[in-house]
Amino acid sequence: MAVKITADLRAIQSQEEAAAAAPTSIQYQARRVRRPQNIEGDFFVDHTCIDCDTCRWMAPQVFTRIGDMSAVFKQPTSGEERLKALQALLSCPTSSIHTEKPASDILQVQKTFPSPIDQQRIPGVKYNYRQSQIHR
Repeated sequence: MAVKITADLRAIQSQEEAAAAAPTSIQYQARRVRRPQNIEGDFFVDHTCIDCDTCRWMAPQVFTRIGDMSAVFKQPTSGEERLKALQALLSCPTSSIHTEKPASDILQVQKTFPSPIDQQRIPGVKYNYRQSQIHR
């Protein structure tokens, strides 16, 4: 009987620890706060950016470094730019890139991975966003 009670207590403690570690809705909403360095428009980077450079090498026509973080300096204007920006959104290891409106084409963009990195300089090497992300 003591073993069962101990196991039950451990399960309750694990649930309480998980709940304490989970972000609150206020924390989640805070993540989606647009950095003022972003240009107006659909795509933006929030303040949780760790300056890893992933978005800047994936979509240099959309993202740049401003201060110690990335920001959107130009909204995508073509289908190719939008594709690259959405690939960067999916690849961001801290989920710091967002869109104001849900991207209806995100599932199609997911299917573009693994994506070639630079076929001229390093042929055959591809990037897979699923392997870059930390636990969310």
